[in-house]
Amino acid sequence: MQTKSRHIATLSLILTLTTTCYRPAFADPPCVAGVPNLFRRLCAETIIPSDPAVEMLESQGIDSISGIAFGPDGSLYFARPATGEIIRLAPDGKGFFAAPQVFASKLPEPPNGLAYDAVSDSWFVSADTTITRLRDANHDGVADEQQIIVSGLPGGAGGWLGNVRIGPDRRLYVAKASSCNACLESDPRRAALLSFALDGSDMQIVARGLRDSYDFDWNPADGTLYVVDNERSTMPAELNAVRKAGEDFGWPVCDPLGQPVPGLADPNVDQCTKTVLPVVRFDPGSHPTGVSFYRGSAFPAYQGGLLVALSGSWNTPTLAGYEMLFIPFDRGKPGTPVRILPDTPRNTADASLIRTSFYPYHLTAMAISPEGWIYVSIAEGRIYRFRPRNG
Repeated sequence: MQTKSRHIATLSLILTLTTTCYRPAFADPPCVAGVPNLFRRLCAETIIPSDPAVEMLESQGIDSISGIAFGPDGSLYFARPATGEIIRLAPDGKGFFAAPQVFASKLPEPPNGLAYDAVSDSWFVSADTTITRLRDANHDGVADEQQIIVSGLPGGAGGWLGNVRIGPDRRLYVAKASSCNACLESDPRRAALLSFALDGSDMQIVARGLRDSYDFDWNPADGTLYVVDNERSTMPAELNAVRKAGEDFGWPVCDPLGQPVPGLADPNVDQCTKTVLPVVRFDPGSHPTGVSFYRGSAFPAYQGGLLVALSGSWNTPTLAGYEMLFIPFDRGKPGTPVRILPDTPRNTADASLIRTSFYPYHLTAMAISPEGWIYVSIAEGRIYRFRPRNG
């Protein structure tokens, strides 16, 4: 593996459903250019799996990929909500994947988030109202144990549970979205970041006032939990720092600037004095989704910083998002976000964004491989891989 520091402009992007073994014995596979214009200074290629089921879904326009995560042997697993499956892509020993394999099916609800726990050798899958634990007890690449450990969470309207992660405290964390764009929720488990014991018991509300949070991660430098939130479309999206349990981040009565929202805030009570303001604001409607503090070695310039995928807007006057940002951290404080992918110049004009971004594809989840390569899933049914240029 190449681990020497290189400038961002020399990075290589692989748009693919491929990966490597946990400790690969091969040299980095060559990069074959295949996607011009979008990544002018990068090598880009697209590989579509030779899977008739996938090809059929693509032709029908219902293919989908949400959560992604690596297993202990370097296999890449991804959630496919449209078919209610978890798919496994085993490494082929040459830097790519073998044919897709169904790891789990007949799940209680369409899957969304995905996390692996090495201690218990278990997978955790978030959906709309449930969290399911999966185990491959005989290690044949197919889950043979399936157990719903969390059920009865609010559903039927609004967003599903977001990505699921296992915290430093060995608890499950997951965010539940609101049921609306702007309303007073009757169920405190909505618009909140929740945590559970690994057996699904002992639910706790970690943070409130988060309208639509898909992902979060802990800063390895100091353990602070950072969570993104997609505010209502006319307001800036957020990166929030959760420093103590039970903090309120404002939605729906306070906006990202800490001001009362007319019609929702009580005019006789200053409800926003205790609102925790975001540490970083993103463009309105840009919709931050997958995040990950970079802990790998392939991109030394990213170490210690936060990677953020912006899914993209759908109803704003001007298109926003459809890109990946890097947020540097200095002594525990986040700096100004830097757009790293695509690496082409752009301005705020829609025409420029369409030509120099991931548009019209919506970025979703993020995972870092054992080599430090960056993987991002696309809601429309692709996984992009980013790695240093070979040669």
